[in-house]
Amino acid sequence: ADFYQDYRINYISDAKKSVFDKLGYKLDGSYPVNDDELLLPKLMGQMLVETEAVNKTNYLNLIGESFQFVLSKNVKTMKISGFFDAGDIPERYKDLKNREESTKTDLELRDLGQELLEFISGSFNCVVFSNSKTFDENVRKSSSSYVETYRRTGLSISRYSIDWEVSADNWFECYTADTIKENPSSFIIYDTDGNSVDSSTISIAEDEIYLSEYEFNDAAYENRRMFFDEFFRITPFDDWYGNPIRFMPQYYNYYVDHADDIDNIRDSLWMDQTPALQLFNQYKNEYKKAYKIVKFYDVFCNTYYFENNISNEDKILISEALGNEMGTNTAETVNKIYSIFEEHFDAALPNFFYYRYINDLHTGGKDSVRLAIEGNSDLMDILSKSYQSWSSEECQTIKDFVDANYATGFNYKNWEYVVRGYTFIEFDPVPDSVFAANNNLEYYYRDYNNGKGKLTVKGYYVDEYNYAYILNKTFVDNHSLKPQDNGTYWRSFFESEYQTPADARYNNVMVKTNYTQDQISYMLKSNDPLVKYSMTSSKYATVNFIVEMIGVLKNVFLWVGVGFGIFSALMLLNFITVSVASKKKDIGILRAIGARKSDVFKIFFVESLFIAAICSLISIIGAFIAQFFLDRYFVSEIGISVLQFSPITVGLIVAIAVVISFIATIIPVINASRKPPVESIRAL
Repeated sequence: ADFYQDYRINYISDAKKSVFDKLGYKLDGSYPVNDDELLLPKLMGQMLVETEAVNKTNYLNLIGESFQFVLSKNVKTMKISGFFDAGDIPERYKDLKNREESTKTDLELRDLGQELLEFISGSFNCVVFSNSKTFDENVRKSSSSYVETYRRTGLSISRYSIDWEVSADNWFECYTADTIKENPSSFIIYDTDGNSVDSSTISIAEDEIYLSEYEFNDAAYENRRMFFDEFFRITPFDDWYGNPIRFMPQYYNYYVDHADDIDNIRDSLWMDQTPALQLFNQYKNEYKKAYKIVKFYDVFCNTYYFENNISNEDKILISEALGNEMGTNTAETVNKIYSIFEEHFDAALPNFFYYRYINDLHTGGKDSVRLAIEGNSDLMDILSKSYQSWSSEECQTIKDFVDANYATGFNYKNWEYVVRGYTFIEFDPVPDSVFAANNNLEYYYRDYNNGKGKLTVKGYYVDEYNYAYILNKTFVDNHSLKPQDNGTYWRSFFESEYQTPADARYNNVMVKTNYTQDQISYMLKSNDPLVKYSMTSSKYATVNFIVEMIGVLKNVFLWVGVGFGIFSALMLLNFITVSVASKKKDIGILRAIGARKSDVFKIFFVESLFIAAICSLISIIGAFIAQFFLDRYFVSEIGISVLQFSPITVGLIVAIAVVISFIATIIPVINASRKPPVESIRAL
């Protein structure tokens, strides 16, 4: 299981079968044709079997079976049409499968696991194939905007009212309409209703703003986000009075026996929460029943009506259900208890919900609403009576007031405070308004001069890596300052002649590779303006870092080598000078019997070369040993040989030795050979 713990599918493709066939992969089963079919890599099938996620002995037995898949936009039941063999995992990763038998340390296994994930993510083992309709319905299209951003200081923008001071040190980045129009293919823009906006002609007023998709969803679907934050919470906590608060999963687990699907989605939420919404819709009717039972159990069961009008059999049923272990109650039990509440609740607690909502406003709402209630004599007369005795006309008076004031009665919005319903049947713990988008968003700004105001959100742009705003350039210039770097900040980007077509289906394309050096060299050296190749492997980044470090060290060692070369030349010069001085008589005799100056030079130059040859041999052996062990270290760490010891290296060492020998020999020998033979002999 540890071997597969982080393995995941990263890509979905709708390439035609003819394109798939060109990959040359062996196919078991059939290529997807229907909307509910997926073609999976063999590795995923092996994972399902080996981790015992399915009760099968062979992954091929899964062909034709249906499973729930968490896709980018949906949780959908899909059928496995087949498996394709995208290649086996290399032998070097076998230690990850046999951890107990491995001699590697935990740190080495962790690094090896990370390397395996990078290997898989760069192969077709992380791709599934579907038809075009499934692709369109389930893929999130996004675009990374590698373009210039506008950087300014002294301005702060927030979705909440800004009450703090803003200094010239506060900085932020944004895009302007001019930036968008200059780079239209880099931006996918929508209005607040989800309609496409032409980025080449976009216009932004001074009081308008566009958000990133992530921030727009966070703001527009705040109620839904807050609901799902509680819906997927596991651990309950106490309210102000010390009473345990049961959160959404617990309502499921206590009262519905098939709600384990919550676990499958909890850690896979996108900001748009579509999978979570689909899961909620699947169980919402049972959930709402269970919630209403738990929410009003105490108040209902403590009434005189309950004691005298509910059968002992039904009392026992309700009591045992509330006391059962989590997940042991069936949907049938929930429905039976709910039918009891449905039949008797309003009779046991007439007008309870009218009382609940007006009481919420009176005791927990804004002061303005509380004062409005207390200033309404008709309402106060009604509130002075027991709510169970209110007439239908009095209930209508309360209903009209609550409907008019409930939404503005509180300083914050929470899904429990936007409910409606005045009887047990009408009460809805999760009305549709919780899931609806707020398309009338307003943001606030404040600048370093204490200027402030509102900005209307006009829409959003798709970019999963950036959170900058799109603003009017004049507005930004009027409310901010240029930082010391002249106000611009560039993101890394590649320029090309390629323009994204309007009907483009892919932002990235994965191609099959054999990982050869020739192929990598082609990618790195290609000047094709229509294609941008990228290498994201950490191994490549590590090698690139090592090469850069070697480049820096090469310059350092160059000057160190020059220093040692000068030192060696001086030492050799001193040795030859001493040697020449001790052999002046011999030089004189040689000159006397007819030796030329060049003959004398050759004798001592050969001596110098002999010394240089010994030193060169020692240098070559030492350099080779150092290179061998250092490169073996790199190979063991990253699997790539970085340092090379070639004949060129040997030739360079020998050439340097010869040059140093020549320089060290020529000066003392020439001086000695210039003296007359008689003078050299007489000097001794």
